[in-house]
Amino acid sequence: MHIGSRPLHRRALLTGGGVAIALPLLDAMVPSIARRFAAEPPVRFVAFEMVHGSAGSTAYGRERHLWSPAEAGRAFRMTPILDSLGPRRNELTIVSNTALLGAISHDSSETGPGVDHARSSACFLTGAHPRRGNGIFAGASLDQIYAGSIQGETPVSSLQLGIEDPNDAGNGQPWADGYDPAYRQCISWGDAATPLRPQRRLSAVFATLFGRPPAGTSNSTGSIIDAVSDSSAGLRRDLSVPDRRRIDAHLATIRDVERRIAAFEDAVTTTPPFSEHVRLLSDLLVLAFAADITRVATVKLGMDRSQRVYSESGIDGPFHVLSHHSEEPEKIEAFGRLNAFHVRQFAYFLERLHETADGASNLLRQSVALYGSPIGDSHVHAHDFLPLILAGHAGGRIAGGQHIMSAPGTPMANVLLSVAHALGMEMERFGDSTGTIAL
Repeated sequence: MHIGSRPLHRRALLTGGGVAIALPLLDAMVPSIARRFAAEPPVRFVAFEMVHGSAGSTAYGRERHLWSPAEAGRAFRMTPILDSLGPRRNELTIVSNTALLGAISHDSSETGPGVDHARSSACFLTGAHPRRGNGIFAGASLDQIYAGSIQGETPVSSLQLGIEDPNDAGNGQPWADGYDPAYRQCISWGDAATPLRPQRRLSAVFATLFGRPPAGTSNSTGSIIDAVSDSSAGLRRDLSVPDRRRIDAHLATIRDVERRIAAFEDAVTTTPPFSEHVRLLSDLLVLAFAADITRVATVKLGMDRSQRVYSESGIDGPFHVLSHHSEEPEKIEAFGRLNAFHVRQFAYFLERLHETADGASNLLRQSVALYGSPIGDSHVHAHDFLPLILAGHAGGRIAGGQHIMSAPGTPMANVLLSVAHALGMEMERFGDSTGTIAL
């Protein structure tokens, strides 16, 4: 590729051997995009769901501020579960006391064992009330509404990612009759009848972004970096030294992720390390956001009724068993330490966004990252006092650095509607929203 003194197009690619590597924002691209993005720089949205609540949502946890700070406003102190997010305190918006009303049984025909597990995930980003029987019916999720609003602006409309195999969760326990498995498997919904199932295989996600699987994995024909070497050399001749360094760093990161994915998928283990799985997905997301391959993603970190043991956390016992703590303080504290372990994986993602340049800014400033759960107190399957965090500034539309203590029972959909506005979408209502909150 030879560009001489001409500006480089934002969609310029390094190509070769069926591979296409999109590039991060370079100085050479600025003239071609300055007019387009001067008023509205691109903003990314990603949502992480960790199922089955938090120790901080129990009466014991709320009294001791295990999740939500004691102080509202900007003078809040970090809490035990959220402590790992401390370095990014000024980018955080902690929202307390919200409720997911769509996950609650609306009448006696919707009650029974397992119904809260069956409905929760489908409500998380839709604010909808899943229908029992007579086919699938929930609602369009926030990520997909946003993806539709910027359709055609990126090569990949959105990514749906996951960690656990949805068919393995539950340890053989029956699910609530009449609720389609899609409700518990999917947090991303194209519309009320179109659930989008998450991809958990890292090599498949890599191939979606770059054209083929990473070297060392099945169906691979070698490193994608080697495939674009000629294209890269031709491009670098016409770039400034800072732009060459950005490309070199971008390709080095891709090669590192490529090798780690090969090692991860080659490892002989029944349950691969959770933290490395999440971090590889996070690194792939950062690469995708930096190169503007996509601006929208969801990550489902777990499955309801999962019996996974998070050995890396230092907490023994299966996840679902631990979540049913019987309201006993010692067990709640142990569950809180497991919650903190999960939040640390989100903290890693935020740090990667923060350290990745996006023009004169960084990816965290130009993003909204949501982390939360559709259940509050897991032992009683409650859907109020939800654990919920927003991170990032949406390009300046979210102030950050504050704890919003909303009124108990405030619909979580109010938060989603407010995020929609921060993403530049004009919506009067979302799901069961009753208004907005000041972000």
